[in-house]
Amino acid sequence: MKTICAFSSDHRPLYKGDIYRTLAFPVGHILHFRYKTKYVDANLRAPNANLREKKVVIFYVHGNNAEAPGELFHVSIRQAKIVDHYVSTDTDVFHVYMQLGEFCNVQLDSGNSVEKMPGRNFFAELNCTFETSEANWQARVTAVKDLLPPLTYFFIKGISCGSEDKKLHYSDDMRSCYYQLSQGRRHILRLAVGNPNTTKAKIGITEPGKDIAINVVKPLETSAQFDDFDIPLIVEDLQIFSKPALLSFDPELEGVKYSEFATNVETRLRSGVAKPALFGLLTTIALGAFTAVQPRNIAAVNWLPIPCIVAAGFLFWAATAALYFWFNKK
Repeated sequence: MKTICAFSSDHRPLYKGDIYRTLAFPVGHILHFRYKTKYVDANLRAPNANLREKKVVIFYVHGNNAEAPGELFHVSIRQAKIVDHYVSTDTDVFHVYMQLGEFCNVQLDSGNSVEKMPGRNFFAELNCTFETSEANWQARVTAVKDLLPPLTYFFIKGISCGSEDKKLHYSDDMRSCYYQLSQGRRHILRLAVGNPNTTKAKIGITEPGKDIAINVVKPLETSAQFDDFDIPLIVEDLQIFSKPALLSFDPELEGVKYSEFATNVETRLRSGVAKPALFGLLTTIALGAFTAVQPRNIAAVNWLPIPCIVAAGFLFWAATAALYFWFNKK
């Protein structure tokens, strides 16, 4: 069947890093690829082309290294859906944003035109055959492990909080996404980890802002070729209602960090509502206590109706709760 194919190659280390991140990001994550327009099929970069919602398969191409060119070898990695695309008139670069789906084993049919194949085009619609076997994460890592540096691979299966699986949130333009984590809650980062080359490779997992406590031996390493890890994450007390943060995954091999393969996942940290609500309640109680001890001549006071008093108390509570956030806002 005809399918849009997005290729990343071994021409540069950063392109290899794109494949490493394709293997790492969770289902639903937004991945951004860039291509010089000359490497994009003319039909797909035409001004009237609308590729949104189109299915795409991401491939790794080995043998495109200018220093050591060889016969091109293609390995499928993952399916995705195009959510946005455009050509920059300033840089003549084609940008495509893809929402990642499941891993896949796809073969390029031999009858495809050479003009549309990698080497001439790296983003094109081609005839493909989808295989049902070896279509999971472990199989795709095994397929590329000898073509990429012998690092530790990982796949973010998701983040949960109690029995709830946290969903990804998206920007209005669908070009970025993030997980929303709550202050004081215990979240679980669920990872599949692979060290198929059994090297002394590790992965550093950090949050640069120090707002998330990550309960794991750092850097993370495994002696098994493939394993599963559940890593507790706890959001520290925040002084503001909401702030962005990053979960950074930095692969290293024998003490050398591979910065081109660094992978960042955006999060949005939110303060809970319990603290400001309690602040407002206690302030209201304090005001009531203060009022209760004031000397007064009850006979001379015209009391407001009870519903008005209750409404006034509620408004005072809401106002003080809002003040809590206002004065802690940066």
